[in-house]
Amino acid sequence: MQQAVSVRGPLQVPDLRQEPSSPALELLLLQAGYRSLLVVPRCTSRDTIVGALVVYGGATPQPFAAGKIDLLQTFAAHTVLAIRERQAVP
Repeated sequence: MQQAVSVRGPLQVPDLRQEPSSPALELLLLQAGYRSLLVVPRCTSRDTIVGALVVYGGATPQPFAAGKIDLLQTFAAHTVLAIRERQAVP
């Protein structure tokens, strides 16, 4: 997840067994039956990270489709706007 924050963009791991960047988390995900991971940071217009959307893939390792990544990036951007609008309401 640190990589997604540092590049301020989506990070996907098509097969958790091939990229052990966070062994404890990946072991937990593998034990739960997940093999793929996608992290989409939620950034403000000033590039401040306010959270992330994290999506796990099923038992078969595979990359996430470009269309799904685009959709999640759009959703992440909209959640940032919704949070900002809600915070502006007294």
